[in-house]
Amino acid sequence: MNQPFTHPGMLHTQQDLAFIKAHAHREPWQTAYQTLCEQPFSSLDYKPEPHTHVIRGPYGKPSIGDKELSSSANAAYSHALQWIVTGDKQHAQKAIEIINAWSYVVWNFQLNDAKLLAAWTGDYFCNAAEILRYTDSGWEEKDITQFERMMRTVYYSLLENFFPEANGNWDGAIINMLLCIGIFCDDHHIFNRAINHYLRGRGNGGITKYIYPTGQCQESTRDQSHTQLGLNEFALACQVAWNQGVDLYKTADNRLALGFEHAAQYMLGEDVAVYGIISEQGRERIWDIYETAFQHFHYVKGLDMPYCERAIEKTRGSEKSWLALTMYQGAIEKPPTAREAPTPSIQALRAGAQTEPTAQPPDHAITITPDEDLQAILDASTEGAWIVLSKGLYTLSETLKIPNNLTLSGQGLETVLFLDPEKTGPALTNAHDDLNNFTLRDLVIEGALKVNHHVIPTVRAGRTRMRVPAVVGVLFLPPNMPIKCTVSTLNM
Repeated sequence: MNQPFTHPGMLHTQQDLAFIKAHAHREPWQTAYQTLCEQPFSSLDYKPEPHTHVIRGPYGKPSIGDKELSSSANAAYSHALQWIVTGDKQHAQKAIEIINAWSYVVWNFQLNDAKLLAAWTGDYFCNAAEILRYTDSGWEEKDITQFERMMRTVYYSLLENFFPEANGNWDGAIINMLLCIGIFCDDHHIFNRAINHYLRGRGNGGITKYIYPTGQCQESTRDQSHTQLGLNEFALACQVAWNQGVDLYKTADNRLALGFEHAAQYMLGEDVAVYGIISEQGRERIWDIYETAFQHFHYVKGLDMPYCERAIEKTRGSEKSWLALTMYQGAIEKPPTAREAPTPSIQALRAGAQTEPTAQPPDHAITITPDEDLQAILDASTEGAWIVLSKGLYTLSETLKIPNNLTLSGQGLETVLFLDPEKTGPALTNAHDDLNNFTLRDLVIEGALKVNHHVIPTVRAGRTRMRVPAVVGVLFLPPNMPIKCTVSTLNM
């Protein structure tokens, strides 16, 4: 994108803000607005407690200033919205007070969850700031400049390289945040980096890495709270980009819609297609996340979204549900042609290693066990060799180098290749520049920090620090060479 940014233009355009103001006292928006106003951070008595150094460790331990930061971000956004609805400048001044308090004090974020915390809070601050800046709020120019300085030096400097080594909800939140920074700062470089990462991010960072062609999410086997968290962040990022004329929603044939429907279907108690064992943890709570995707895919694009619609019926009016106020607008003036619900790829339903191998090895195949030297056996193999790995865990102390004219197969899900998690290279690479006639099938390449047969290999189990090793499954080098090989029934 190179055209000038629309302002305001993050989650809300000028037309969106006008809609919120006009509908805040009608249902279902009124209940959502009242719910927002009832939150402790929505009171005019709210007092920010800024910290210079904000510290959040793994899963919130230790916690120094992070709760205060999160509360203030929510408060700033809430008062900015109340300013729009009521026209009462007390709310505008309260939002300005909160933003200024942190802009002049916070210096950095520390420990494991620093990037996640910055992403969670920065988008609320940015959306509040965008509203204040482009309405008659009274926010002074010197304070606007200081806020931009905070966004660039404290937030962007931490988030600019994303964090695709973590579970995908991290990069979903970071993408959303960087889009907002780019818009507020009128910085196309930042904005376009976020767009590119959404489309092509490595690790768990991009949309097609987070949501598979079946609709299953990268975190579905982890728990449903993180799955819904990640989906929400990717949806908010899509809406921010949409308001700037960039349609990320449509990526990979509406892959985001498929992910939302898959999650909603499971949360509503139904069975879904899944690789691995889908987690029951967090299934008891349907989060207030479905409004954004349903509004766009159903009302704007015309897709049938039956499970999202049912999920919304269960969340509207709940204790902390206010997304209807900001995202729901109902039918548009010129409804699109009705389209069927998104469907999973038939091929993807059997993607990944199965319980049993899908091919019968030839009589000349060599079968080995986990205690043998796999690299030495590959190096000594003759042209056309078929190496069968028995069931078990093959821990690789170094990257496995693959020769030409070879088939490497396993016994299905219980054959696992696992690179030492302290290593940063790929699990597999080519032994020669002219790699050709190589088939890899019927096994799992574990991408987490520890092996867990019940979750998909890219779930980052065991993460205890912000900078974890970058795990790559298969990397054939050099990248520009024409490779003639087959990758079949592979999980990474």
